[in-house]
Amino acid sequence: MKKIISAILFAVLLFGLSPIVYAQDSAKASVVINGDTGEVLYQKNAEERLAFASTTKIMTALLLCEKFPDLESVIRVSENAVNTEGTKLGLKAGDTVKAYDLLYGMMLPSGNDAANAAAEAVSGSIESFVSLMNRRASMMGLKNTHFDTPSGLDGKSHYTTALDLARLTRIAMQNEEFKKAAATKSITLNFGENDTAHYLKNHNRLLFMYDDVIGVKTGFTKRAGRCLVSAAQRDGKYVIAVTLNDKNDFSDHRALLDKGYSLLGTKKRVKAVKDCVLPLAGGEKITLCLPQYNYFALKDINISEKIYLPRFLYRPVKKGEELGEIEYFADYKFAKKFSIKADKDIPAEEYTKKERFFTYLRMIIRI
Repeated sequence: MKKIISAILFAVLLFGLSPIVYAQDSAKASVVINGDTGEVLYQKNAEERLAFASTTKIMTALLLCEKFPDLESVIRVSENAVNTEGTKLGLKAGDTVKAYDLLYGMMLPSGNDAANAAAEAVSGSIESFVSLMNRRASMMGLKNTHFDTPSGLDGKSHYTTALDLARLTRIAMQNEEFKKAAATKSITLNFGENDTAHYLKNHNRLLFMYDDVIGVKTGFTKRAGRCLVSAAQRDGKYVIAVTLNDKNDFSDHRALLDKGYSLLGTKKRVKAVKDCVLPLAGGEKITLCLPQYNYFALKDINISEKIYLPRFLYRPVKKGEELGEIEYFADYKFAKKFSIKADKDIPAEEYTKKERFFTYLRMIIRI
């Protein structure tokens, strides 16, 4: 027995293999992906089509955030929206709420009434919204996903896979408002008669158990079993885990997230971009240092970038002023976005004669 153990340890040291390549989880299907690059770190039946309960609301919440980016839009709740079974936010027909309330009402207590109200607000009807969900899933390349409801209540053709759900989550977490809601432990919303205060606590116990967990969503129906999507960040590493039909989901997710960290190792990779020279109106130029992308990955992948900057700048420019942005892509899929900011002040009084002439000329042309 000692010889066998010694041989395994020798192979690990010799070939750089991880001693925890195979995870132990109770799920019918599970997956862990690199949140930065999307690469699969671990999978078990990850492409089997299964019911996924209220983790469905990840798509519903994302579409709500995209439709109402500031979340301030006022929405009147219909009788049809509140006429649903399962968990509820506590909406009543005729209530007026903000998109903000519906987002947090879906993500924390998993309100099916909030999901239905969001669907009607975005598309006019639940049926139209479900069509939108399926079109968006197709655009995302989720080939093994189909939606029947915005809430996650079971339908005849309501299914996804652990891998598709992880990929959907990776996209959703790139939306800042969605990401904030997914990480919120509790909140008080005011809506309904007399603007009543409603205290909401997130059903995702992982948020209360571990500092590195930043979301995302729980789900349960008798058909789907316990479903859970989680995301976590530690020491620059970002991993997403999904389990479907898992009776030990919370403990399994801790192990899966730790597995993801372990498999990504300790070698940080860097994608650096050359400094960018940007003209000032009038002929001078400034040099901008572009943010580099630091990431972890199992293997070499193609990292590309797109830079969004104006053709030239007007004085004055303040240090720290946001001038544009740079997006990084991992194997041609969006990975990270950074703001490009000025690293020094460029005061107005340093105008050259040439700059003043061109500024004056542009003013005349506009008149």
